[in-house]
Parts: sequence; structure tokens; C-alpha cells
Amino acid sequence: MKTSMEGQQRGGLFGRREAPMPQPADQFGEIIRRLRNLEERYSNLERRLQVNEQNMLASDRKMNSDIKVFGSDLLETKNEIEELKEKIRMLIKELRESAKVEDVEVLKKYMSFWEPMRFVTQDEIEGIVRRILEDKKDS
Repeated sequence: MKTSMEGQQRGGLFGRREAPMPQPADQFGEIIRRLRNLEERYSNLERRLQVNEQNMLASDRKMNSDIKVFGSDLLETKNEIEELKEKIRMLIKELRESAKVEDVEVLKKYMSFWEPMRFVTQDEIEGIVRRILEDKKDS
């Protein structure tokens, strides 16, 4: 049988050996390597962040200019719609003031009764009266 002392010499109870203690110079080199690695990661993150910020600013500027363009287009469209509404109102007003079909038909009937082509003007009557008077003077 083996004693507990023998088990410890082989590497502990479960046969594991403990890692030798690193030297201070090795520890310092490892710390420096890790620090450089962290600094590099930090620099990469800073660059990514800066690129993202620049992209966001450019996107924001473009979006603001697009919003201004859309706003001016919307205002122009709104003004055009108001102008069209005003013209439609004027057209409706003129149509209300114009003669209706029934009114024209009534006037047409009166015209056919009166036969205005048979009317004479004041100048024509005066001419006829002069001729008659002249004829009477001559006879």
C-alpha cells in the first residue's frame, strides 16, 4: 500500500501535478501582452465608433435635407390644391348664374311668338314716314 506521502509526490490525491509558479518576468511580459491586446481592441472600438458617428451625422444631414424638400413640396402641393378649390368655387358660381335649359326654352318660345325679324327699327320707320310725306308732296 502506498502512503499519503507517496500520493503527494506523484501529484496530489488525484494524480494532478501543480503548475510551477511563473517567474515575475514572465508575469510582467504576459501583463504587457494583455495590456497591448486590450489597447488594440479599445483603439478598434474607438475607430468603429467614430465611423458610426460620421455615418449617423451624414445620414442625419441627408434626412434633414430630404425632410425640407418634402416639406416644400407638400406646401407647394397644398397651395396648388387651394388654387384649384378657388377656381372650382368660381366656376360653380358662374354656372349658378348662367341660364338653365328651362330658361332658354321659355325664351325660345317667346321669340317664336314675337317673331323679332318682323320688327322695324326707329330709323326704318322714320325713313318710311319721310317717303310717304315726300310722295304726298309730289302728288
